[in-house]
Amino acid sequence: MTTIPPNELPPNERPAEAAAPVSGEVIRPGETYREPQFTERSTRRRSGRLFWPIMLIIAGLVFLAENTGFLRGFGGDAWDWVLLAAGVVLLGGMLLRAVSPGGERPSVFLTLVGFGLIVLGADEIFGYSFDNLWPVILIFIGAAILLRNIRSG
Repeated sequence: MTTIPPNELPPNERPAEAAAPVSGEVIRPGETYREPQFTERSTRRRSGRLFWPIMLIIAGLVFLAENTGFLRGFGGDAWDWVLLAAGVVLLGGMLLRAVSPGGERPSVFLTLVGFGLIVLGADEIFGYSFDNLWPVILIFIGAAILLRNIRSG
C-alpha cells in the first residue's frame, strides 16, 4: 500500500500540523502552520480601536443634548463635556489595561492626558481647578502601581 504525502491529502484528512489556517493563508508543502504571535504593539492597536468609536458616540450625544437644550442647566458648553468624557474614556481604558490578566501596562502618557482632559472639562463645568484635582492624580498613580504589583504576583 502506498502512502500519500500530507500535502496531497484532502484538507479534512491532513495531519493537524499541516492543516490550513482558518484565515485562508496558504501553506506551502513542507511547512507547518504556526499560530500568529501577538506583540504588545498589536494588542495596543486592538485596545485603541475602541477609543474613537466610543468618543464619536459620546460627542454625538453631547452635541445632540446641547442642540436640544438639555445641557443648559448643567453648566459648561458641549466641548467641555466632550473633553471630560474623553478623559474619562482614556482613564477607563488605562484602568482596564491595568486590571486585565495578561494585559499590558497602562501608558503613563495617556493617563496624564486623560487627567488633563478631565481637568480642562471639569474646570468649566463644575468650577473645579487643578488645585482641587491634583491629589486624584496621585491616587490613580498609586492604585495603578498597586494593581500592577498585585497582578504580577
